[in-house]
Amino acid sequence: MFVYFALASGLLLAGCAGFSIGWYFQGGVIALDNSEYDKAIAEFSRVIQLDPNNADAYFNRGRAYYYKNDFDRAIADYDQSLRIIPDHAATYYNRGLAYFNKDDFDQAIADYETALRIDPNFAPAIAALARQQQDEPSQIPVAPGQVQAQQTTPAPVQARQPEPAKYALVIGNANYTSITRLRNPVNDANDMADVLQSLGFTVDKVLDGDLNQMESAIIRLRNRLSVSNNAYGFFFYAGHGVQSNGVNYLLPVNANIPSETSLRERAVSVQTLMAELNEARNELNIVVLDACRDNPFGWARSGNRGLALVSAPAGSIVVYATSANETASDGGTDRNGLFTGQLLRNLRTPGLNVQEVFRRTGQDVLEASGGMQHPEISLRFFETAYLGARP
Repeated sequence: MFVYFALASGLLLAGCAGFSIGWYFQGGVIALDNSEYDKAIAEFSRVIQLDPNNADAYFNRGRAYYYKNDFDRAIADYDQSLRIIPDHAATYYNRGLAYFNKDDFDQAIADYETALRIDPNFAPAIAALARQQQDEPSQIPVAPGQVQAQQTTPAPVQARQPEPAKYALVIGNANYTSITRLRNPVNDANDMADVLQSLGFTVDKVLDGDLNQMESAIIRLRNRLSVSNNAYGFFFYAGHGVQSNGVNYLLPVNANIPSETSLRERAVSVQTLMAELNEARNELNIVVLDACRDNPFGWARSGNRGLALVSAPAGSIVVYATSANETASDGGTDRNGLFTGQLLRNLRTPGLNVQEVFRRTGQDVLEASGGMQHPEISLRFFETAYLGARP
């Protein structure tokens, strides 16, 4: 019996690569099912070239090498898959099969036992150890979905889906050179980066960023998200933000904006940010804006306070620290702004799905402010997702 990996369906975009990773991956799966092992190896190799940390591709290329009796290369690919996802029972089991066929029985048993430590009910490893104890020869692996006529061991087991890749960009702008400085955003960004890293996110952090640094970081985030269709993206900004004609802008720390028309060239448009993330076509993007403060410029029109509410694109959650056209507390003497402080606390709470994290945060901010600050949430993501470990 041989265990196989099933990737989440859908195309994985490869940025400027021309073809999608998902196209190559699906071609590899089809080739494996048709026993075209050289073609499968070529297809999964293309995936690995585009995404060197694609555990699924290493795993399935290892299967193809195994079927070709190239056990050394199979083992090498399983090693790479385990480097990326180290606690995966199916990978240890399949590597154990390869070691067994190299007559390295001790290592085979060690891998079967490791698989069972990860998942004590993993039936293929239980059966393999039983065969070892009975000194039976290794069963010839069968392709997914096929069963040998006299097979008495359990049918092939599909491995669990890998956890989604998670990438975040955190920006905290406080030490403005030509407008009012802010007290908390750098603290907010540092603390948010720490929490997101503890939840498994790869975090890019920009403190007191200029326009080029902010725009470059946004492009990096989009590119990271675009290589995996099940990835989660998280963008957090604390600093000055303004609105103009219904468009929201995040202000670089060296913002020199003499007129409202200069915003388009000298600040980061939130709508453009969301369009960039939407182009990645990943599963979930979260945009959190603790930027709802009074317009600091002399040219600001009366009534243009805070940010305008903009609807989230499909597959996104956009969270504002307070209601449209209102301003948010910068936290006074506290380390964090009011909204960010409550969000950090709820992100640290285990077992909450993403919608519950923001629902509790809104409720906590409302209570802490005595009803004066109402966070806004625009939600167009209706699946169940956890930013940390699933309960």
